[in-house]
Amino acid sequence: MASDPYGFPDTAAGGASSGAAIVSLWTGIAALVCGVVGPCLCYLPWFAALPLSVVALWYGTQAKQAPASGEGLDAAATAGLVSGAVALLFSLLYLGLILFYVGLVVVMAASDM
Repeated sequence: MASDPYGFPDTAAGGASSGAAIVSLWTGIAALVCGVVGPCLCYLPWFAALPLSVVALWYGTQAKQAPASGEGLDAAATAGLVSGAVALLFSLLYLGLILFYVGLVVVMAASDM
């Protein structure tokens, strides 16, 4: 036990990594859902998927780099990293498709076809 005058165990100090793992997991799931559903709903949820996936990746790496707290949330951090990366991939794919379409419209308008 630590020399804490209130008797809290040592694992109470490791709460920052567990919170980061949970935030990474839930934002990764939300980003994945928004990224997959985005094209079906006129791309409106897609605008939320891009920042959510970046937040999931950020907090996932913070949770992985933090010292182990013994709470078993390493899997949650890994799941947040994977779902955030997949959502970021979907978001960048949709962004590329939108930019390709806009470029195609500009080229077609410039050539008067």
